[in-house]
Amino acid sequence: MASGGKTKRKRARAADGERGQERDAASQDSQPQAVAIHTPTDAEQERDDRNGVRRVGRREVAAHVSRIAAALRPRDATEVSLLEELAKDVAAGRRGGKGTDAVAAAVARCLDEAALGPDAAGRWALDEGVAWSLAWLLRSKRPGAAGLVERLAAEGGAAAGALSGGDLTAAPLLFTLLGLFSGFPGETQIGDAGRILATDLATMTSAEGAPRGGPAVDFIARVLVWTRAREAAESSGFGFPWDDATEARWKGSCVAALRLLGDRGRVPGRGGPEALDASPLLAILAAADSQPLCRAAAAVKGHRHAPPTGKTIPRDSASEGDSVAVLRTDWGRGAVRLLLDFSSQRHHLEIALGDRLVVSGEWGWSVEADGVPLLPTGPWTVCCFESDAKASFLEIVAPLPGGLQAERQIVLLPRDRVLVLTDSITDAGACLPASWRPDRIAYRSHLPLAEAGASRDAETRELRLRVGDRQTWRVLPLALPEWRAATAAGALDEDGDVLRLRGDGEGGRFSFPVWFDLDPDRADLPLTWRSLSVADQRQNLKRHEAVGFRVQVGLEQWLLYRALDTPRNRTLLGCNVACEFLLGRLRRSGEVSRTLEIE
Repeated sequence: MASGGKTKRKRARAADGERGQERDAASQDSQPQAVAIHTPTDAEQERDDRNGVRRVGRREVAAHVSRIAAALRPRDATEVSLLEELAKDVAAGRRGGKGTDAVAAAVARCLDEAALGPDAAGRWALDEGVAWSLAWLLRSKRPGAAGLVERLAAEGGAAAGALSGGDLTAAPLLFTLLGLFSGFPGETQIGDAGRILATDLATMTSAEGAPRGGPAVDFIARVLVWTRAREAAESSGFGFPWDDATEARWKGSCVAALRLLGDRGRVPGRGGPEALDASPLLAILAAADSQPLCRAAAAVKGHRHAPPTGKTIPRDSASEGDSVAVLRTDWGRGAVRLLLDFSSQRHHLEIALGDRLVVSGEWGWSVEADGVPLLPTGPWTVCCFESDAKASFLEIVAPLPGGLQAERQIVLLPRDRVLVLTDSITDAGACLPASWRPDRIAYRSHLPLAEAGASRDAETRELRLRVGDRQTWRVLPLALPEWRAATAAGALDEDGDVLRLRGDGEGGRFSFPVWFDLDPDRADLPLTWRSLSVADQRQNLKRHEAVGFRVQVGLEQWLLYRALDTPRNRTLLGCNVACEFLLGRLRRSGEVSRTLEIE
């Protein structure tokens, strides 16, 4: 007996040691890779061999159903209440008896409502909650469950058809069915869901995940759909719904969507935030392995006006080959966010403050040379992009007939709260002879306001934009004289919900900068601006060669310079410049603090 007992104890210890070695080996094999966004663990799940259904507990099922209900909008929809009741019945149920009867009845009610055809997102959400509940209910051997599975299979077939037709909101249901059930009816029909999503990701984003075009709300909505489908595939045990390249593209799209969010993680809209719920996206970014990304996500979601302390990911996004640029002042509350989509000849511009759009729509542009319209002969491309703590600079260009070039510049000063939008016509530094350049250039543009809130000053050409209920932005057409009594070759006027710009130039080159003062604390301070003389070898240059401007608000002053021909050593307001573009502050001593200088 002693010998046998000792042998058994030794064997038990040996078995424990072997299991410990197996656990150590398994832990080494399952070490997560260092990635920017959380990567799921092993997707293989234990299944019930009798039914081919993944083993799930009622608490797990109730939690999943509750999350599905929480993601639906509006909150008073019928499908939301049905899913919440289903989650409660599952949480209170037991296998056998009245507990399973209540769950089966709740499942049937959800399927009945889905058959009535609510909006697509509501229908597939009901079916997804049913799928989780049936995975738990089937193991109870309750009579009649097979009939519910047949009804769910029919819904799965409808979802597969909807996904093939472009309804991506059906993807989470399909991945849930594939993950929870093996040998599910119609499994081969719904197996292409991952390929369809990967194709959509490749169509909508660049290789780095940046948007290819369109309004910000559309891109964020699409990222949320991809994220929801990926979460459903992971939680159901299906695993990754796409390959590694698509996974990297999706991660990049999540970061791109973060740059477009407003205060408290909300999506900026007209008159207030959109109804989209970006909390699933922010939850994923908050769990990232990258601390700079976590800080940026926390700052966007939080309530602090000050930017986060510590290193964050770049707030701006633009590079060669991109067709969408995004600029921000910071990651804190009340940040100004700008999006420019130049994927086509009709540019889409958005300027948002916090969770409210101020400018949204087509940033129109047209030019005539000696009465002949000039149309770009090629696509718009990024010519220059610079971004640091003090300034963001973006310039896009497009070729025009006759060796001319159209240029659009966006300058954003985060600390100074200043935005400058400039349209220019140049000869791209070729210094074409005067006989080759047009004599007169007629320029027209317009900026669409998200809300009609512009008013003009009675005596000056300053416009004031009412932003929400508390803030006012001041808009200055620097190329025009300050006083309305002075003769001007152009205008800046409000026309309902549109700002219309007009300017005329001579000499074949032209520049029309518009200055936005975004600081509400300066809204009531005295303001003035002047066009400056630019000298080259003691001779004043003409406006088709170089332009300079001084802006003063209260005691703060700025200097803006732009060379329209070949840059060389010049002087304005006592400042020596040899660059193509300069924007800086004028100190009280008269010296210029060069905030941004482009060679």
